Amino acid sequence: MLWRAALDPAVVAVRAHPADPGDPDALDLAPLRQFTTLASGAGGYQYIALSDGWRRLRLDVVDGAVADDGWTRFDYCLSGFRGLEPRLRTLRRLADLKRAGRFVEDRYPVAAGLPRRLEALQVADALRDGASYRDIAIALFGQARVRADWRTRSDYLLSRARRRAAEARRMLAGGYRALLGS
Repeated sequence: MLWRAALDPAVVAVRAHPADPGDPDALDLAPLRQFTTLASGAGGYQYIALSDGWRRLRLDVVDGAVADDGWTRFDYCLSGFRGLEPRLRTLRRLADLKRAGRFVEDRYPVAAGLPRRLEALQVADALRDGASYRDIAIALFGQARVRADWRTRSDYLLSRARRRAAEARRMLAGGYRALLGS
């Protein structure tokens, strides 16, 4: 979750200032403690990651520090247009988090192909453990469905298991890098 901002175009750089409790333009991190990871890096910079395990956003404190009592006002460092949209999306998500006290699911659409990629990771583990295509199909689609549809005229379950296995092998051979945007 904490890596160089250059690898994540959605990271927003901020200047942080202590704020008075109740300041409507400040964020109180105390009620968000369950979501908050605060780390310090070289040069005294702070990194704030807010995540519920599935959704996340990150702020890099480039000047100042998060207040000990949690009430902090942020000045957002934005300039230019290249990379602006992902940062604006982060700020919208942060505003939702402040308002709702939780991550608003509508702001985090499921990435295209994500369910398939998650299945491929599951299949990679199964292949490593020596699973057959039938074992993989059972894990993905359930025992009853495999019992009813395995080795029928279309062999669609076997085909899907093979496709997931092929995708898993591609990911293990370096295809995972595409997920990181490199």
